[in-house]
Amino acid sequence: MRILVIQTAWIGDNILTLPLIQILAEAGNEVEVMTTPKAHQIYVNNPFVSDILLFDKNGADRGIGGILRIVPIIKSRNYDAALLAQRWWRSALIAFLAGIPLRIGFKSSPAKILYTKTVDVSNLNHEAKRLAALAIPLGIAYSQLPQPKLYPAESHRIQAHLFLSENAPKGERLIFIAPGSAWETKRYPFFAEVGRKLVESGFVIGIVGTIGEKELCRSIAKEIGRETFVSTSNDILFTSALFSFGEVVIANDSGAGHIAAASGVPVVSIFGPTTPEMGFYPLASKAKVVEVNLECRPCGPHGHKRCPKGHHNCMRLIKPEEVVAAALSLIE
Repeated sequence: MRILVIQTAWIGDNILTLPLIQILAEAGNEVEVMTTPKAHQIYVNNPFVSDILLFDKNGADRGIGGILRIVPIIKSRNYDAALLAQRWWRSALIAFLAGIPLRIGFKSSPAKILYTKTVDVSNLNHEAKRLAALAIPLGIAYSQLPQPKLYPAESHRIQAHLFLSENAPKGERLIFIAPGSAWETKRYPFFAEVGRKLVESGFVIGIVGTIGEKELCRSIAKEIGRETFVSTSNDILFTSALFSFGEVVIANDSGAGHIAAASGVPVVSIFGPTTPEMGFYPLASKAKVVEVNLECRPCGPHGHKRCPKGHHNCMRLIKPEEVVAAALSLIE
């Protein structure tokens, strides 16, 4: 069967879609993915992905013009099924207009009228499990959910090694901090103090982010003051290769934590306005969540630019010592 998986959401959502793709491919299906330019590297070099279609929903493909562009391309590929990992109308409309005969999505989706089959995932506690359930109408089952995995090329590993040799202070022990998030209330405000305490424990600290987070990363590195370096890149596979040189990655509830988990690196996730119970924590073999219990959590599905209560206690009450302890507990 030729299957198109449509996933145009955030970096973390795309990484959590990888187990579904592996399950489909291991059942003998040819799997292709439609995703955004920002997320497409997640699927590059993946042995379970046959091809990648780009849909720039926030750029060149914004609006009806993008739909009219991509529909003929999809239609020409004669897919047997579309799995709608992205829950909203645009993805469903594209699959519908392309005439894909079997369109599988979530029962809770507002676009379910355009699906031919739906799955009820209300009893599943993690997004990766919910996404994997899209394979059920195809008669595909799995005994154990695969771990998400990224596939940096050897060139990415060489590039990362060269970057470290030229930019990182000399030291055998390396921990990465990824302080960014698309939502400001998800950003832990005391990363600099965490970094200073880890430097005192003998670690070199790499502050990692996207190009748009350059100033944030630089300011934290400056506050730490020594034994630090900064790497800002939108290259997901380079970041994955870079993370593999570290002992732990400390991140907010953000894409960076998922990149670390899919790179096989232990990860500490700091949860503030969102909660792990929402099912979007990184799937890592070694992981810790740091959070504080408050009645106002979660305050929304993503976070906010400003705390709705005005105090941001979900982050401010998490002590740097707790984050440091969580990181050290993951190191053998």
